[in-house]
Amino acid sequence: MRHRGLVFTAVGTAVFAAAGITTMAAASAAPAAAPHYKVVTKHFIVGSDTQKLETVSCPAGTKPVGGGAHEGNPSWIVANPEFAGIDESDLSSNGRGWTVSAYVAGGQGRTSFTANVVCTAT
Repeated sequence: MRHRGLVFTAVGTAVFAAAGITTMAAASAAPAAAPHYKVVTKHFIVGSDTQKLETVSCPAGTKPVGGGAHEGNPSWIVANPEFAGIDESDLSSNGRGWTVSAYVAGGQGRTSFTANVVCTAT
């Protein structure tokens, strides 16, 4: 079986010979610096028998690349998680943050939630 391969270097072109076949390839550009990320967290409360939309926004000069949410926060754990939850979690309508839809069923008291957005420089 004959194989062909490419080797890329940041210095110049390289030649890779496999099974007597020579393939020439142009050099790739030097790898870009790794992006810097910032996670913005927002804790919020939803009352009993209520559904609430909450948005956490990226700081100026950054844009969202992901996000999410969960019940509770570090100081307030959900008493009955089967009666509270996240309906939806997605990019905000203005594209500058992350929006979460949280609900709390009747019979469950006020419940805390945490929303996060992961931001990077634009």
